[in-house]
Order: sequence, then structure tokens, then C-alpha cells
Amino acid sequence: ITETLKDAFTVNGFQFMEPMTFTLILGIVELLLGVLLIIGLLTRITAFLSASFALCYLLAVMVWGSQDPMSLVLLGASVVLIITGGGSMSLDYLLKA
Repeated sequence: ITETLKDAFTVNGFQFMEPMTFTLILGIVELLLGVLLIIGLLTRITAFLSASFALCYLLAVMVWGSQDPMSLVLLGASVVLIITGGGSMSLDYLLKA
């Protein structure tokens, strides 16, 4: 599996990034996005980025043939937050007032 991942990150002999490093960076970014969504800071931007992650994950899972309904839930929840915003309990609302 490791060689397959390395091949996915290699184009014309140039390796963009080690797969484990890339995975670690994505995990940290997703954790930060989750924290921002929980506290309601930059809600629409954060929801857009979360929707982008969910869509990429969903497409990757479809290519590999696996079924994961949680990516659809995350995508749907992110789209709702993009449309509605964080609401009156978010830091966005409190900072605007």
C-alpha cells in the first residue's frame, strides 16, 4: 500500500510530498476546521472548506468502491452552514454585534 501511495504523489519522477506527511497535515487542518465550526468563528468560510474536504473524500471513496455515509452527512451539514451561517450562538454573531 505504501508504494501505491508514493506512486499517487509522484508525477514524472517528482514526488510532491511524503504520503504520511500529507496525511498528518490534512488531519491537523480538519481538526482546526472542526474547532472553528464548533466555536462558530469564520463559519461560512470554514464550512466551505469542510464541504470541499468532504466532496474530495466522497469522490475518492467512490473511486475505491467503498461506502461511507458520513461524508455525505458532513457535506450536507457544511452546505447548510454555508447557506445559513453560524446563527446567534456563534462567535461571528457576537463579534458583529
